Amino acid sequence: LNELLIKGIGHKKFKKTEMGEIPEEWDLVKLDDVSNLITDGTHKTPKYIQTGIPFLSTTNLVPFKEGFDFSSYKKFISAEEHKELTKRCKPEKGDILISKCGTIGLTKIIDVDYEFSIFVGLALIKINRDKIYDKYLEQLLNSSIIQDKMKIFSPGSTRNTLAINAIRKIPITLPCIKEQKEISSILGRSDEQIRVYENHLTKLNNLKKKLTDELLKGELRLD
Repeated sequence: LNELLIKGIGHKKFKKTEMGEIPEEWDLVKLDDVSNLITDGTHKTPKYIQTGIPFLSTTNLVPFKEGFDFSSYKKFISAEEHKELTKRCKPEKGDILISKCGTIGLTKIIDVDYEFSIFVGLALIKINRDKIYDKYLEQLLNSSIIQDKMKIFSPGSTRNTLAINAIRKIPITLPCIKEQKEISSILGRSDEQIRVYENHLTKLNNLKKKLTDELLKGELRLD
């Protein structure tokens, strides 16, 4: 599937690039070339409150899954502080988030309608939709090919950090919009199959746990 992002669909002529061989018709650009803005969240820890505007960190990102994951990290800030933070960095539906501290490279399209702010561990990309399709970019940035590039760009002895300038330089293979949509559609169907499998696996694991508990407690008779 990674090769689909580099080789495309049905191409016969290729050219050599830093990303390997790509179709002659494709361009190789930097992420900055297909973005209107690349920035990151606040560098200061805000004042948390019990309820209010969600404040997201790396832990909340799960690529290719609807919404955000608040199971282990759920913080809120006031509407006033959110208003101040969004003067510089305002996440909106359709933008792209990339984790840039600790866990590097988790990438997700913002698919929620509610407002939220982000911490410094997340980068915000506002893409140029005339040049790139959001779901194609999400697939590309989550691919092992680009993930390896991000690791090279994020040195660190204890805590890796992917700087904003490094994010701007991430190489992007750029087919025409039509082919971008075709590629992301194929990969999206694969993601859906993975989710179905994961749901089945979760149900089987829960069933086994229940069965194990009943057997070990003597609650299930075998005769």
